[in-house]
Amino acid sequence: MEHHIYLTFLSTLNTNYAYSPEALKKTVVNLTEISPFNVILQTNESALKYLLHHKRVNDPNFTIEKFFLFKTEEMQTSFKDSNISTLNVFNNQMRQYINHEQIPISWTTDTINYIDCDDIDYIDNLKRQYYQYV
Repeated sequence: MEHHIYLTFLSTLNTNYAYSPEALKKTVVNLTEISPFNVILQTNESALKYLLHHKRVNDPNFTIEKFFLFKTEEMQTSFKDSNISTLNVFNNQMRQYINHEQIPISWTTDTINYIDCDDIDYIDNLKRQYYQYV
């Protein structure tokens, strides 16, 4: 039996401005078949949506059992005049996609592991944080 995990560094949005989904929108052209979910707000969601979509075309039962998402403190910084952070945007975008596509992924702490990066230039720190989860 195969098991799948997903490991990535989450990128941050510029939170110096007021939150504006319209200003953040980008379209992933090679995912037009999943419109309107090919419109992304945060870079990392495009890679994950692409992976999930294309793997499930070939294998409708494909799922990812664990996510290991490295995040910096900036991921939790709220947009100006808002309580919405980059992490909120990523979570909301992925939950909407997973629910709409009826992908059997539980977007909960049982499945999603956020790993604090602290100083990402210090590799031993990343290793120490990661090994807490495996």
